[in-house]
Amino acid sequence: MTYEPTLPMRVWLSALRMSMFVRRHTRVLFQEYDLSGPQFGVLRVLHAAGADGLKLSEVSDALHVTCGNITSLVDGLEQRGYVVREPHPGDRRVVMAKLTQAGAEVFNELAPRYLERIDGIMSCLTASEQETLADLLDRVAEHVGREE
Repeated sequence: MTYEPTLPMRVWLSALRMSMFVRRHTRVLFQEYDLSGPQFGVLRVLHAAGADGLKLSEVSDALHVTCGNITSLVDGLEQRGYVVREPHPGDRRVVMAKLTQAGAEVFNELAPRYLERIDGIMSCLTASEQETLADLLDRVAEHVGREE
């Protein structure tokens, strides 16, 4: 039997390959800070949330991972002093995650370097091509999200 990937499969494999290469190129940068890509994602989401922080479930939703994954990621960041857990002011059953000063400093140092690296990776595409690619990938994500 001959296996000939369909065009949709070729697109999917290309997206996976690009993702793998981007992760490989950014992993080196994260290792300088003893962080993983997912841990950086937590710092990014909490940084964007501001001083109030987020419920752990909101961090999980923002990163499209399970609550169990978030617990593990926050554990590691908390051990380094980058994140604190606090009870929700209105509901003691809910746990909030917030960036510490040290976490904000690491994020503020790392984020511009990360953006520069991503800009370099994407520099083979024009701004218009990048816009088109982002729009197309967003459309596929929305389509798949509706099917869940």
